[in-house]
Amino acid sequence: MPSCRPCEHSREHDRPGLTRNLLARRPLPLFTGAVRVPQSSNLRRYVRRGVVAVVVVAQLTMIVVAYDSDHKTFGFQMFPESSRWQADIVRVQFDGTRVPLADGWEYRWSDLVRDRGLANPFVDHHADSGLRNQFGFFQGALDWVAKHTPDDTTTAYLEAEVTFTDNGRGPYVRTLRSVDRTDLVGP
Repeated sequence: MPSCRPCEHSREHDRPGLTRNLLARRPLPLFTGAVRVPQSSNLRRYVRRGVVAVVVVAQLTMIVVAYDSDHKTFGFQMFPESSRWQADIVRVQFDGTRVPLADGWEYRWSDLVRDRGLANPFVDHHADSGLRNQFGFFQGALDWVAKHTPDDTTTAYLEAEVTFTDNGRGPYVRTLRSVDRTDLVGP
């Protein structure tokens, strides 16, 4: 060990290289374990971007279609409209006679149709998911009842006069007609 003059840093000189080690930054050892993170290829990057694009386009398509359809399957609205409706249903016979369902029929409307407030359309109802939605379900119910009442041989079609208010405006009247039963039962 070379001799040196006594100085105030004598401790550091007692251990050679200590000064250099304290002042120098030591590089951290690289992790060389079994886990290896591969570089992602360009193909993977493009596939990921393509999948994200397809999902976004599909969701936007569902939103646009929801606002155009009667039933709004994917079109939730936090504040739905405040419309109300009520219907009077008649059976139009082959000779043109109009017979209200309330005047008697071998079937009961409430036994044939049970959902969406359609079991008792003769009273005032709130249009839960909007008037277009309610009209769509009601039209489907009229068609279903017309097709599934084989014992009724006198009715040519069912007709409903729906009286409704559209967000407080109205009242308005809209007539819905079932499918023609001529092919099902004949005159």
